[in-house]
Amino acid sequence: MSLSNLAITVGTGVSLAMSETGTVNLKADGVTIQNGLHLTCLDDPDFRVRRQMTLKTRPSVYDPKTKLFSKEKTSMSFVHPTDVGDGVIAFNSVRTEVEFHPSLSYAERCEMLVIIASAILHADLNEFWTYGVKP
Repeated sequence: MSLSNLAITVGTGVSLAMSETGTVNLKADGVTIQNGLHLTCLDDPDFRVRRQMTLKTRPSVYDPKTKLFSKEKTSMSFVHPTDVGDGVIAFNSVRTEVEFHPSLSYAERCEMLVIIASAILHADLNEFWTYGVKP
């Protein structure tokens, strides 16, 4: 199936199953992140290539002039550094960001997250994650 005709299964019957190959233990490491938290995998023996995750939230704000709320913004980034040789470290990363209006229900938020999680793992998108969009 092409990217221009992608079908992603949604609804209450959707589940994502993974076979367990291990656990990445991420712990708060004391790095200060405004409105957020920084986590590091201390199980990685080489400090230069320790996996890290940053979680941040910008809350919704009410504007009394317009009487409207701004969208809240929540982001997560995961960095997996790799030693590519000759002392060079490549900082491979995945970032996820969501913006929700406060009026969006919990169920609607969950449905959006399931759709994007399904899309990330969708077999038809494997080549996209490897090669990008080809014109």
